[in-house]
Amino acid sequence: MKNKGISTQARILHSALLQKNITVEIEKWDTHKHIDLSVDEAKFYIEIDGDSHYTDSTKILTDLKRDNYSTKDGH
Repeated sequence: MKNKGISTQARILHSALLQKNITVEIEKWDTHKHIDLSVDEAKFYIEIDGDSHYTDSTKILTDLKRDNYSTKDGH
C-alpha cells in the first residue's frame, strides 16, 4: 500500500468501507493519476479534495480533465 500522502479523511473512509466488508483499494494508480479510493468490483472511485478544488478555476478544470480520463475505461 503506497498511502504515504493520503488524507486523514480518505483513511477514515477506507477503514469504514473495509469494516463493511467492501473491498476498496487506497491510492490506486489508473495509469494517469492516483485515485484516493477505488472499489473495482463496482467500477467506482472516490476522490477526497480540499477546498481549493472547488474555488480555484485552474484546479477545477484540471480535475475535470483528469476525471474524464479516469472514467474512459468505465471507472
